[in-house]
Amino acid sequence: MLSSLASPSSVTDSHLHPEQAALAQQAQRLTTGQAAHILGVSQRTLTRMLDRGLIPYSRPQTQGYRFLYLEDVLAYKRQRDQETRRNLEGMRESAAQAGSYDVDYSQYLSQFKD
Repeated sequence: MLSSLASPSSVTDSHLHPEQAALAQQAQRLTTGQAAHILGVSQRTLTRMLDRGLIPYSRPQTQGYRFLYLEDVLAYKRQRDQETRRNLEGMRESAAQAGSYDVDYSQYLSQFKD
C-alpha cells in the first residue's frame, strides 16, 4: 500500500503542474493507522506521540481524523533510530569499561554439559 505513495523527493524535484503537485502531496498523506504501522507502534501510542508534539500532523476542520505526511513520519523514524543506536553504543561502552565482556563463563557453562 505504501509503495504506491510518491516519494518526497519526486514531489519536490519534479516539474509538476500545480494541480498534479497537490495530488502528489495528497498521496503522501497517511492515516494514523498507516503511520503507526511504519513506526511499529500502536495507533494509541502514535496518538499520544502526536498529542506531545513529537510528529507534526494536520486535522481538517470538517473531519476529526488526523493525517500525517510520510516525510514527517520517516524523519521521526530516522531520528528515533539514530538516538537508539547512540544509546546502545553508550551502553556497550559502559559494559566494556565495567569489564562485563571479560567474564569467563566456561565454568558456569560446564555444569550444563552432559
